[in-house]
Amino acid sequence: MGKYCKLGKRRASGWERLLCRYLCEKKVVHFHRPYKVKLSTASGRTITYEPDIQIGGNIIIEPHGIIDKQFIEKITTFL
Repeated sequence: MGKYCKLGKRRASGWERLLCRYLCEKKVVHFHRPYKVKLSTASGRTITYEPDIQIGGNIIIEPHGIIDKQFIEKITTFL
């Protein structure tokens, strides 16, 4: 994936595909799951975080239909 990405055979949520299509139409350079980081939560658990979509060097988009406790913990730990 690169400039005006093509999801191709990648598995992605419906929201991610929808947003990707929009970004491609607008010619916005973006990347899907550009990196992984291991994090330690406040409770000491180790988790892995992979941003869904990154625009530029510092904009991360997490298109989710349902925000659950696990997602909030992951994002809070990442921030």
